[in-house]
Amino acid sequence: MKNSSCRLCKSRDLHKFLELGPQPLAGKFLTSEQLAEKEDYFPLGVFFCKNCALVQVLDVVPKDKLFSQYFYAPHSVLSPHFTGYAKEITAEFGLNGKSLLVEIGSNIGMMLKPLKELCGVKAIGVEPAENIAKMANEMGLETINDFFTEKVAGGIVEKLGKADMVVANNVFAHIDDLDEILRGIKALLKEDGVFIFENHYLLDTVENLQYDDVYHEHLCYYSLHPLIPYLGKYGLRVFDAKRIKTHGGSIRVYCGNSKRKVKPAVQELLKEEKKHGLDKLETYMEFGNKVEKRRKELTKLLHSLKSGGKTIVGYGAPARGNTLLNYCKIGTGILDYIVDDSPLRQNKFTPGTHIPIIPVDRFRKENPDYALLLAYGGYTETILKKEGEFIKNGGKFIVPLPEVKIIGKQ
Repeated sequence: MKNSSCRLCKSRDLHKFLELGPQPLAGKFLTSEQLAEKEDYFPLGVFFCKNCALVQVLDVVPKDKLFSQYFYAPHSVLSPHFTGYAKEITAEFGLNGKSLLVEIGSNIGMMLKPLKELCGVKAIGVEPAENIAKMANEMGLETINDFFTEKVAGGIVEKLGKADMVVANNVFAHIDDLDEILRGIKALLKEDGVFIFENHYLLDTVENLQYDDVYHEHLCYYSLHPLIPYLGKYGLRVFDAKRIKTHGGSIRVYCGNSKRKVKPAVQELLKEEKKHGLDKLETYMEFGNKVEKRRKELTKLLHSLKSGGKTIVGYGAPARGNTLLNYCKIGTGILDYIVDDSPLRQNKFTPGTHIPIIPVDRFRKENPDYALLLAYGGYTETILKKEGEFIKNGGKFIVPLPEVKIIGKQ
């Protein structure tokens, strides 16, 4: 389905500034049996709303196709983030054993776990992926296997009462019908309740040229500028916001009723967004031109290395990496394989490019000449420390964005 109007303000004054071509579903890693089957491809263009400044993808893949089975679970490196996040909101908002917190899109419960075990909060999740929800429940983290809707919210209220807090981490941008979700949140929250969500921050995406943030799961790319009036329609005032380092740069947004005092950080971020032109089409047209330039630089380097007899593999298999691989047409002719820590992806193949994904042991044993870093950004420093032996032995990492660069001994 292709939307013809903006998700937030319903304007039809939309302008495409980036075309990534037909792409497979970035999170649909393939088994060896599925390689022989016809793969689905969907258009992937990015649009700017000239009325409210929301950046969005208009081609919508059915949510059942995207999320009923899922191959993403937060990497263990994020565990300290969610533990700190849980402790912070528990202290700031006085949550305790009598408080009810509901997490939308709770995945395997990486935030539910510290809320329950360290903070003593009654926390439950709503997770649409059957395989992921099953894993969470097996770990004793109460999780409803369903898409969050107004009806699901009503069921929670009927069983447990209204919630003191609703959180949504890296899921709010995945939703096409935001009005349905907001109605559900309003029905679920107490009058003085708080809604907090984290997502990729558009300012980081633009500043760091992270076009690989774009794939079919991510329908919206948020800044505060369009969010504040939209959330206000549902009686939710943005009273605080902060930039955080996860996923190459994210934002955490705090919403409550009109009685909550707005903190200075909100105006400061709005000024920063204006300064960087996030409300102007010209900013995004320039972004699109830079993306094409970076694609040419990366592919030229990789083809040059390969033709010179160098061995190249990929390091990390995040969904975002598949946008880059397919847009740049990097397949098995360039990368021999990709290593990844997640058992959910190991022994599978990347969508579209069909590169095998294996455990990291082979990488350390074979010591290839180069590794294309697909899990970069906030993970780069951790990976470089972990793979110090690879660099010591003469191996080099290629970082694709925001600038193409090589990290090694020299």
